[in-house]
Amino acid sequence: MSDSEPEEENLSSRNGHEWFARMSKDPEGLVSGWMKGLERFFLQQPWEDTEKAAIQILRQMREVGKRKGYIEVLQPFIHTSGLAKMILWVSKQSMDFNHHSEFMQSSFRKYQWRESLLLSLANLSQGFSMKDTKTILKEMEELINQTTRTSQMRINPRKLLELISDRNMIPMAVKPHSIFFLSSEDNFIAACFDWLIWSVEQTKDMDDVKRMYSAICRLDENVWSTWNLSPTIKDILSLSKMLRNARKNWKVKAHRNRNRNRDPSNGECKTCMHLDDSHKCIQYLQVQESGLDYVLKNHMIIPEEGDAMNPKMSANEMEGRREKSVPLTYLDMEPIKFNKEIYDLCGQFAVHLVDPRTGEEVSGVVFGLLDGEEIERLAINQKKLKNLTTKLKRRKAFLDWNHGEMRPIGSRQPSGGRAGDGYSPYPATTVITQEDVHTLFNHALDIECILSKLHPHASSVIHEMEDLGREVNVLGQYGVTGYHCWNYIAPQHMDKDAAWTISYQLFKEKCHEDEFNFCLSHWGKVLETKANCAWWFKGEHLHGTVAPRASTVKTGNHLSQGIGITIPSRTVDMARKYMQARWSWKTLCEHWGAEL
Repeated sequence: MSDSEPEEENLSSRNGHEWFARMSKDPEGLVSGWMKGLERFFLQQPWEDTEKAAIQILRQMREVGKRKGYIEVLQPFIHTSGLAKMILWVSKQSMDFNHHSEFMQSSFRKYQWRESLLLSLANLSQGFSMKDTKTILKEMEELINQTTRTSQMRINPRKLLELISDRNMIPMAVKPHSIFFLSSEDNFIAACFDWLIWSVEQTKDMDDVKRMYSAICRLDENVWSTWNLSPTIKDILSLSKMLRNARKNWKVKAHRNRNRNRDPSNGECKTCMHLDDSHKCIQYLQVQESGLDYVLKNHMIIPEEGDAMNPKMSANEMEGRREKSVPLTYLDMEPIKFNKEIYDLCGQFAVHLVDPRTGEEVSGVVFGLLDGEEIERLAINQKKLKNLTTKLKRRKAFLDWNHGEMRPIGSRQPSGGRAGDGYSPYPATTVITQEDVHTLFNHALDIECILSKLHPHASSVIHEMEDLGREVNVLGQYGVTGYHCWNYIAPQHMDKDAAWTISYQLFKEKCHEDEFNFCLSHWGKVLETKANCAWWFKGEHLHGTVAPRASTVKTGNHLSQGIGITIPSRTVDMARKYMQARWSWKTLCEHWGAEL
């Protein structure tokens, strides 16, 4: 037997076939090499070279885990080499990440080693299957209910909070979303099963999880400010309370505004209920599929022929690409516009698009969503985020029209990415300092403000995002990613999202009214966007923006600024697999006979 060092090669290429052939000749050496490489990185010499080797091992384990024929051969060596035990040790819930070096914390944040290795081990474990997320959520609920006491025994949150503070337990350097563990009851429960539960075992005051959360929420700052808590814990307590209160106030205010003039007998606005449907403040338009998906996909819609932006490409490529531009004036798309007269009369204006075949809403828009103070705060936070974030790399079809920029905050499962990449936070979501904590809470406030104010108009859309927040990394209460945009344009395309997409137009300045609009091409509609409007749609339906004219771009002072909010399907899929992997730790220990 010889120890095989992990080789740096592309396992998806023809080299992969050669690698698998060599691996099948010496499976024991392969597994022994995996074990030694992981041991070297996690226990002996955690630096760039050993991290690179560990990443290659992770990639190899992922590839082997896809091939059932090889898994059986590796079983005895995974056990005897100690590989299974090593992975289970690295993946322990009580791993003290916060006392690792900054380099190791960064590595765990980028590669999410706990979940990545557990998932690989589960796939390499013959006869082992992980529970699905619905079963896991049901078991979590049952366990939580078992802890709920019927007696009124006093709950004391001080011991728990001081324990978290004293041991620096919040894994924010590795899992930035962990700072939101007090932002909602669901977040607190998720934290208990993710990283907090091992502290629960060390304090008798945590038998009733829901009552503990309620007790923490009721704490007054005058009380906990005198406790022995770190500045970070104090910030999280204060910011979480602010976020919870703001969420509640926004929803109450939004529903009050929506219902202030409604007739309780039919739900219609008293001011305009006697008018024609086209003059009402809440309108429902029946739509039908336009049949334009095949014709317009990957095409950029421009306002009119002439004065068109040129794609960013060589002169030789340009001529063919001009055909990828389609003037809006050539298309029979019905506009949806803001009606100031109705808005001034009723104080609101919203349009809902309904598919008459199913009776289901397929899109909608509301104008005048936020108050002045809320707009100002969002503008300030976006300006800060622009300096902290990096531009998102565009997919190939978008590169020809590389105008403007999009900067993400949240978590993602990349379609490509660096070697060994997986479901992890975007770099700008990093939380190391107290300033980072405040920055991420400010972003969560922006997201929650938009979603809370939108709730009365699109409650089912918001509830869907709330439900997915139980399974994915959260920003505040919601498991979404925010895509902050400046002058961003996109050709007609479709996205694979797990939930609705919500877009908010913060500013639209020094451009024509027919520029930077939004095409719901699948339904044959074009939305004339205005500052402070929000719309929702399903990414699976063809959509995109209307590009500005070349003359507008040339001035350099135009501005279309906003934020898109959604949850890509691949992100949810991998988040669920990570949840399944974490939940499998104990049963994997039993499967491999590891006592840890």
